[in-house]
Amino acid sequence: MSIQVLYQSLSIAKEPRFRLQDGGLFIELDSPMPVATALSVHAGEHSLQGKVRRVKEGAGAGMLVVPVEATKLPRWLLGLGAEVGAGVEFEPEPAPPPPPVVEVKPEPVVEVKPEPVVEVKPEPVVEAKAEPVVEVKPAEAPVEAAPSKQTPAEAAASGEDEDESSEKPKAGEKKTAAKTAAKKKKPRR
Repeated sequence: MSIQVLYQSLSIAKEPRFRLQDGGLFIELDSPMPVATALSVHAGEHSLQGKVRRVKEGAGAGMLVVPVEATKLPRWLLGLGAEVGAGVEFEPEPAPPPPPVVEVKPEPVVEVKPEPVVEVKPEPVVEAKAEPVVEVKPAEAPVEAAPSKQTPAEAAASGEDEDESSEKPKAGEKKTAAKTAAKKKKPRR
């Protein structure tokens, strides 16, 4: 890559030979500029603002241009393929720019409640079995009355009580209806 040397925006050297030495850029020119002259050196999109520190005349004539803004040479000069001599220091590599800070706004949390899962289990099929029909037939044998536990005298006495309590008097009795009613109504004790 080549350089261009400008003095007050006028080109004084296009594509001159140069080397890096003694903390500056030595540019070979047949007619160098005087010491302390402000110059700018351009290479593509890069530029260096400097001033003439030293001049050499005769064989290998030229001038040493040092940066005005910094004490060290910019690193882009290394990419020009120039010869590097003694006493040359370069600016440190620029730190990579920090990654851009991107604010991420959290999305509102929407709580989604799952719907309850209802399992529908089919009910087991129950086969209905017909129960056998049992027919009950009345017994053909006559049923005898169970023997009473009363003595014959007791049975006769209970028969009289039943007779007395009935409202119809027997044929041979002379009981009046008033007597019968009186017997029915017994006083309470």
